[in-house]
Amino acid sequence: MGFMQLFSHIAVKGAQAGSIIGAASVAPSLAIAAYKGGSIKPKLALDMLTNRSARGLAVGLVAVSALGAARVASLDTDGIQDRAYRLHYNEGQTRCDKFWMASTLVGAVLGYATGGAAKVVGTAALGGTAGLFLHGLSWSPTNKEE
Repeated sequence: MGFMQLFSHIAVKGAQAGSIIGAASVAPSLAIAAYKGGSIKPKLALDMLTNRSARGLAVGLVAVSALGAARVASLDTDGIQDRAYRLHYNEGQTRCDKFWMASTLVGAVLGYATGGAAKVVGTAALGGTAGLFLHGLSWSPTNKEE
């Protein structure tokens, strides 16, 4: 347990945050289109969601990985191992990551099945976002400290 576990956690969190922000950025665009009196076609909305989720995932992955690498570089070996240990045994974090990984895989498979290789990254990112929301809706921590 150590540097790679901590750094991979940071990279995954960046990808997760980026895909959520990318997907959320679609709402204002659709609202403006609706306000201007345009019709919103479901295919256009889905294309916007997948494209922006994929872009957000890429930007989040790169940006947060760079910031995380700088932060991890400032930690000593004990600090890195302590953080990695706490992450490894954090039930909420591991559950969140499992939901994200599984739903990203489902999104990628559905994207490949419906649109070929060109759609895989976008649908994977959008699937991951859906998995994070599902995790949030279904999460009930059993070991809350009061």
